[in-house]
Formats: sequence, C-alpha cells, structure tokens
Amino acid sequence: MLVFLLVSKFHNGKVDSWGNNESEWGYASYHFEGCFSLPIEQLMLNVIEIITEAGRSVTTHEICLQEINDILSKYTPDELFADLDDEEKEDFLYNLEIVLNNQVLSKNIE
Repeated sequence: MLVFLLVSKFHNGKVDSWGNNESEWGYASYHFEGCFSLPIEQLMLNVIEIITEAGRSVTTHEICLQEINDILSKYTPDELFADLDDEEKEDFLYNLEIVLNNQVLSKNIE
C-alpha cells in the first residue's frame, strides 16, 4: 500500500522531490490517519516507525515514543496482546524492547 501512495510523487514524466521534513512514513501516516484504531495496531505502527526512521527525525522519534508510552500506560499487556499468537507476541515484544531500551537520540542528530 505504501508503494501505491508513493506513486503519487511520479507524474508528467517527473518525480517530485521530497521536502526537508518529508519521509515515506510521514506520507503514509498522513494518508492512513484514523485507519488503525486498535491500541495494539497503533502501538505496532509507532514501534515500526521508530525502528525504520532510526533517529533521522527527532520530532518523529519523540512523538512516537510519547504515543507508545501513552498506550502502555492505558492498557495492560493482556489487553494489548490478546489477539496475537505466541510467535507474533514474541517478535513484537523483541522490537518493543529495542525501542524502549534505546529512547535517547545521539546529539549529532538534527
């Protein structure tokens, strides 16, 4: 689906350039806003976004971390992971742990 959204950058024989604050995730997030309503879906999207952004955007990193912490404070693990099978839960918890154990960005990131 992301590829479908990014195709809109291609038209009339040209590819539009990306702005300074544009990214694939930001573009997709804007178009999918409100599509994922379950807390586990929102949690997963934020974890994926932090990992794929890998610190390129301080603002994105901070917003996603805040949303992750908000979700984790509102719901119990049993509520969040009720619909995941054991393998999905294990994989997701591994990624969540990476994010939660590495919340501080290096100082050289703008």
